[in-house]
Amino acid sequence: MNQVAYQEPTGIPTAELVIERRGAERAPVQVSASVETGDGIAFAASLRNLSPSGFRARCPIMLKRGDRVFVRLAGTRRRRPAKVMWTEAQEIGCRFAVPLTPALLLAQSA
Repeated sequence: MNQVAYQEPTGIPTAELVIERRGAERAPVQVSASVETGDGIAFAASLRNLSPSGFRARCPIMLKRGDRVFVRLAGTRRRRPAKVMWTEAQEIGCRFAVPLTPALLLAQSA
């Protein structure tokens, strides 16, 4: 598993290291996606990495850890529910409620 510097909710890094609990390694990508918040606010986002279990995205609005979102990947029609696991500046890390299939992941990284 990867180790990353832990950040308190205030955004101040601490010296403590924690083990990241990702279900799978994420592949770097440059994929457009549509994201919708639980409040119905929709916006375009740019995915930076992607795995069956989640993604990192640059987004134009401030979201909070624990927020629920729906993601529509480029070239797909289905909205996939996800949960915001962390935020930093204009980036979010989210976990899908249901992991992506290998075929869909391959299509997004092509």
